[in-house]
Amino acid sequence: LCVVVGYLKKKSGILESYMLKNEKKNRVFVYDHPVEGAKTAKTGYKVLAESNGLSLLEVELFTGRTHQIRAHMASIGHPLLGDPLYGQEKNPAGRKYGKLISGQCLHAKELELVLPSTKEKMRFECPLPGDFLSVLAALRKESEPL
Repeated sequence: LCVVVGYLKKKSGILESYMLKNEKKNRVFVYDHPVEGAKTAKTGYKVLAESNGLSLLEVELFTGRTHQIRAHMASIGHPLLGDPLYGQEKNPAGRKYGKLISGQCLHAKELELVLPSTKEKMRFECPLPGDFLSVLAALRKESEPL
C-alpha cells in the first residue's frame, strides 16, 4: 500500500518502463525506451481511495528494482507522500500530510515468498505502522472516508 500525491486519471493500470540507477545520487531515472544499463520495470496499481488531494493505492511488483514504486509513481506525476528524494514539496497536500509520516508512505501489507530448498510458499501479513495509520486517520477526519 502507498499514499501518493494527487488523483490518478486511470484508476488501475500497469506501468512498464526502463530504470537506470545513478549510484552517486542514489536515485533511479525512468525512461520509456531502452537505455544502456537500464533494466525493465513493471508495476501494477489500483486506486483504493481518494481524499484531500491524495490517493491510497494497492501496488503489485512484477519486477524488483531499486526504488521501483517510488520512481514509477513520481514518473507519472504522483510521488509518494513523505518521499524527500522523488518529491512532494510542490503540492499543498504533500506538504500538509507529509509532516505526519517519518518517511515515504509506503508499506508492504503482505509478503509472499517461496523457500528455495523446499519450494514451500510462505505468506506474511504485516500491520500498518502508526505513522501510516495517522495519515489515513487525518484524511478520514477532513473529508470523505478512505
